[in-house]
Amino acid sequence: MEEDRRVHHPTLQLLGPIELLGATGTLPPRAAKQCLEYCAWILENPGRTAQAMGAALAVAEGTRRSNMSRLRSWLGTSPDGEAYLPDAYTGRISLHPAVSSDWQRLQILTSTGVNRAADESLQAALELVRGAPLADAAPGQWHWAEELRTDMISCVRDIGVELADRALVVGDLDQARWSASRALAAHPAMSFCSPHESVPSTQQATGRKLSDSRSNSPRKLAHSGWTLISRQSPSCKG
Repeated sequence: MEEDRRVHHPTLQLLGPIELLGATGTLPPRAAKQCLEYCAWILENPGRTAQAMGAALAVAEGTRRSNMSRLRSWLGTSPDGEAYLPDAYTGRISLHPAVSSDWQRLQILTSTGVNRAADESLQAALELVRGAPLADAAPGQWHWAEELRTDMISCVRDIGVELADRALVVGDLDQARWSASRALAAHPAMSFCSPHESVPSTQQATGRKLSDSRSNSPRKLAHSGWTLISRQSPSCKG
């Protein structure tokens, strides 16, 4: 159940520590983290202007231009010779269509809806999760991505809940624990509890993690209908 990290085109990893896989150019000697942020912003905001980008990232135009040049050199070119970050002659900034992210891949895998997606699609989506989204974003950076981070965490949580519930229905406790561990990796401030049980305190919710096989017997897991909740949530939600 491990993600195959081989890619054919540049792929930005956001579901965990931020990485760029598949670039054909040279890693810039400076401002590499800023380049990753620029790449993510363009992926999430294709076709926007330089002015909109500068405002969203809160950077001066000279800095933006320099880092865009670094990112263009880092991404490199496709096998047919096209730049993965073309010059924005039209005034609109976009990446080559082949450039993508693990987050976009996850959205494709669940495009029919989490509750309607096949087990294989949900598992493939969870295999993309390597930790908390944007795990190593530098302080003061990625301020524009807080809503994106929340969306990623919520989506991973929903996928983990759905796949764990399906596994429990058929008695596959290993699959249920694996699904739970991936969801917990995306947001450690989560717990598992029965949807029929009120959780008045953090301690009670924390003590019911499905991923801890030592504190949950197979019989208990198989018959209690566990679902993911946030530790901040006042009650369990199915």
